[in-house]
Amino acid sequence: MKKKTDDGKREDLSLTFELPDTNDGTLKLRMDGDQFSVIDGAGNMVRHGIAKRTTSHERTGTSKGPKVRAQHGTSGGVLSISGLAELAAFDLLFAIDTNYVTVGEIKLAVACFVPLKLIQVSEGYKLRSTGAPAQLIEMFNCPGNPELAAILEIALQETKVRAEAGIAEPTNIAFITDTELGLHDSINSRSSPMYEGQFLPGGFTLIYASSDTGKELANALIKACDKAATKHLKTWPDIETLPPVLRLLSNVDVGCRYFRLDMKIADIVVPFTELGTNTMARVTFEGDDGRIETSELPLREIKAPQ
Repeated sequence: MKKKTDDGKREDLSLTFELPDTNDGTLKLRMDGDQFSVIDGAGNMVRHGIAKRTTSHERTGTSKGPKVRAQHGTSGGVLSISGLAELAAFDLLFAIDTNYVTVGEIKLAVACFVPLKLIQVSEGYKLRSTGAPAQLIEMFNCPGNPELAAILEIALQETKVRAEAGIAEPTNIAFITDTELGLHDSINSRSSPMYEGQFLPGGFTLIYASSDTGKELANALIKACDKAATKHLKTWPDIETLPPVLRLLSNVDVGCRYFRLDMKIADIVVPFTELGTNTMARVTFEGDDGRIETSELPLREIKAPQ
């Protein structure tokens, strides 16, 4: 499915369902508003497997592949055109972006992060503040990827606070970040460590959104964090006269400091995105025997070939 964007580049939207090998030919794609799921012959949703939503655009003048604007996966079996239903499924979202400068032998990385919640309302989805402030983390001479260090730091802090408060229920928190897209699947599945040999704690998920392109809600949030981190770096005083006192939980060798920001999250409403009932889709099915079939069908009638 494709649409034109304001910057003149065609935006490509991909909804991918990776299903089990067994398929008796009865699987269908079901549309409900702007949400899609795969159902079996009995009409039950196929929840096992992996579903992934990606928006991208083709690059010009380069041999690189498409530029990903936003991407997230889900094991719940449902994907939406707008991507908002998936974000609203999380109990809490953190948008985060990190920038850095080098002064002499000191590398100062600044991560801006803001907690928020997306809830469904009658007219669409509403973005709401959690009441907690947006913050900055200054990290001094942080090895590796400082944004991954900052994300792990926030996850560890959230886990610690919840444990001290006696909150027993599992967390369901996502980080919207523009770093290390290629590692998201392995970090989220805990098949690879996230930072300095440490794994992302359970209950947390990475979601990708670009800070330099894209017009979705996730992109706007990342751009706001990028702007705040950049502003802080430009107005930062002499580093050597203000040594850090705190240490990262994710790396005790790294000094850090926290600052509160006067960043307001307005109660804005993002409308639903819906497709008409006559929308057509081009769908490709690849069989285990190497057979490939492509069909263009109404979305409500898509069916795997027998």
